Amino acid sequence: MEGQRTIGELAEGVMKEMERLKFSPLTIRTFRQDVRRFRKYVQEKTGDDFFSEKIGQAYLRDEFGFPPENPHPLTREQRAGVHCVRRLGEYQTHGIIWRNQKRRTAPR
Repeated sequence: MEGQRTIGELAEGVMKEMERLKFSPLTIRTFRQDVRRFRKYVQEKTGDDFFSEKIGQAYLRDEFGFPPENPHPLTREQRAGVHCVRRLGEYQTHGIIWRNQKRRTAPR
């Protein structure tokens, strides 16, 4: 799998980006836990440690029933799983992650 990085390598890059973008320590710690869970799934299913969008989609489907058949608000666990896979994919594709900005209607 030439040119492909392991989930561990991608996760390290994502966490550095999260620190650079000033994500909270809790968000980074949650990401680290989610990566461990995802990595275990990938190793059990494929026997290797490489990320692909296909395995990310399989993980979300198998572990979280995502995307749901009937649209409904995602649970915190589902959102964390989706964010984990999305951030690994963004970092693999672009070498960066996107910071979600919450819209504020009134100044603080």
